[in-house]
Amino acid sequence: MNILIIEHAPGRAKGIEKTLLSIDPNVTATVARIYLDPKIPDFVDFDGIIVGGGPMGVYEIDKPEYSYIKAEADYLKNAINSRQPILAICFGHQLIAQILGGEVIRDEAKKEIGWYTIQKTDDGKTAKSMMGLPDSFTMFEYHYDRISKLPPNAIVLATSDLCDIQALSYDGLPISSFQFHPELDAALGNEIFESSRDKLTNMGYDVDQILEQSQSVSEPYRLKVFENFLKSIK
Repeated sequence: MNILIIEHAPGRAKGIEKTLLSIDPNVTATVARIYLDPKIPDFVDFDGIIVGGGPMGVYEIDKPEYSYIKAEADYLKNAINSRQPILAICFGHQLIAQILGGEVIRDEAKKEIGWYTIQKTDDGKTAKSMMGLPDSFTMFEYHYDRISKLPPNAIVLATSDLCDIQALSYDGLPISSFQFHPELDAALGNEIFESSRDKLTNMGYDVDQILEQSQSVSEPYRLKVFENFLKSIK
């Protein structure tokens, strides 16, 4: 199985590759580092696409420095129209929503940085992309932006206390979309928080408390997100 991973900043594909190979060593993962080379391999050569996170906002794609994101959006429109299976995470989740007619805003008051409890909606309890996950589970979050207006045909599968749209599916489209980061286990997640310790401390976060909260991370369940995606395209 050939999977294309679109990476928006250095290191963002690390957890995705690691997780894919831990589930199926026979998966071939190709990383398109579009911040270095905006040309993305033709999606027809892949069984599925994973659109990862990024530090920019989807509302910034018209800025010259993010011209590669605008090109990516056009690429993803074509992939969606061709019914290419897509797994979208964080920035990717927001980008897909914007492409399909939704709106994304920066919302400092509802930012999530740490390990957060995610709750399934009633639709999420029967969604194939959420199979094997309990009604409530813990995942890594690090975002300031959120989807503020749903695209047509979007179905909310999960929420959190601060973010109403934690997971989406789209009626008639093979898209699995998540605000949280299922690719990050406790070790990788805490590595990110530790590297941002000074910044987070200045923002008022207790980094040691965040690191302790990682003990509640739902390790088997984060893998289910990728297992479900791979099963959907076999």
